Amino acid sequence: QMSVGMAYNAADFLTLNAELEQTSNIPLNLKLAAVLEYDEWIIRGGLNTQNQFGLGGGYKKNKLQVDIGLGIHQVLGVSPALNLSYVL
Repeated sequence: QMSVGMAYNAADFLTLNAELEQTSNIPLNLKLAAVLEYDEWIIRGGLNTQNQFGLGGGYKKNKLQVDIGLGIHQVLGVSPALNLSYVL
């Protein structure tokens, strides 16, 4: 697998991401995503050329971060995710 990507800070609150990924025997996959940040709140969304879509959000306070998200795949359906992080 090979991939190359970039991130662009369009504004203080907005980051745009793009990635090209090549895995053997699978067509080239283009991934696009956006991250919005407002105070402690974060909203994320993205899609790719393999018919996948993701949406999520999070809350960051001091060293604690809570994230929740959904991955939506045309064949596999919905995959929920929950993450709790604490930085030491």
